[in-house]
Amino acid sequence: MSAIDAIGEAAKRTVFEVLVCMAWADHKLDAEERAAAQAVAMSLGLPETGGALDEAVRHGTRSLDTLPLESLSARDGELTYACAAWMSLADHDEARSERKLLEQLRLRLRIAPARADWLHEHAAKLRAQSSAPSFWREFETLVVTAARALARGEAR
Repeated sequence: MSAIDAIGEAAKRTVFEVLVCMAWADHKLDAEERAAAQAVAMSLGLPETGGALDEAVRHGTRSLDTLPLESLSARDGELTYACAAWMSLADHDEARSERKLLEQLRLRLRIAPARADWLHEHAAKLRAQSSAPSFWREFETLVVTAARALARGEAR
């Protein structure tokens, strides 16, 4: 299984857009966040350059308000939240604005606080283990391990 298989086909663009919102939550896109976004675009089968990524960089700060989050399945919503938590930690510095956006996302996706905490902890553990990150491999691991844990009922 890979990230491209674990996330529903219709959800891939929404997941990417949520991660772009998260990357811009602190009103800047640093090199680590850009590299993470590039890895996500590749993992989800989106164009790396000239398309989704360049558009994301060009448009800057965004809101979750226009994204079709309600169309995500519960499982895709939970994976989206885990991915957003991971992106909030891409630069190893989770800003207050990123935590605020995660809370907005949690509410829109109707994820229970304990479940959101588990998903965040899962992302944080993976992020903390990376010394010289390959964002692509790390994102793949995050999505696959979270999808398996959710399927087995291991999440709170």
